[in-house]
Amino acid sequence: MSIIKDIKTAFSNEAKLVNSLSSTERQQFEAPLLAFKSTSFVKYNKNKSWYIVLGFIVTALVVLGILNGSSTFPIAVLVFTLVYLYVNQEDPADIDFAVSKTGIQVGTRFYAFTDLRTFWIEYDPPYYQAIHFVHKNKYKEEITVQFHGVNPANIREVLVNFLPEWEERQKTLAEKLTRLFGL
Repeated sequence: MSIIKDIKTAFSNEAKLVNSLSSTERQQFEAPLLAFKSTSFVKYNKNKSWYIVLGFIVTALVVLGILNGSSTFPIAVLVFTLVYLYVNQEDPADIDFAVSKTGIQVGTRFYAFTDLRTFWIEYDPPYYQAIHFVHKNKYKEEITVQFHGVNPANIREVLVNFLPEWEERQKTLAEKLTRLFGL
């Protein structure tokens, strides 16, 4: 029963909208400890050969599904591929990021430090530079903020005053494959 309660709590305790903050909380973001513009996600440049390989893999999966007598698997592969291609046509939006004494602002959302467990910085210039924030609630997704052009030492210097840094964090296999294939 506690798992169901945790899941309900995770979905009911969404981040506050910045506009709904009290006047005192809003004042803290007028003079933030750290602020910069970020992009909502990393867009990897994909050349013609990337799309050819994708087409080959999708065709192979569809044929494999048909040969195994599955009717839903080939449809799922095609739908997933079309959705992925549609979503990745968009360019990343610019968002504001700020750190105050009580929490972080990511776009129009505010996350209190009391709701966050830790942070870690992934620095692999020029390809990938991001801060990751982990919620205390295990059912909530990690918050990732890109910081191209900002010194990671300055970011760390501010954040360690409010959150512990997850220094030994290693990339998972899924993260490594995502970067390798530019997904």
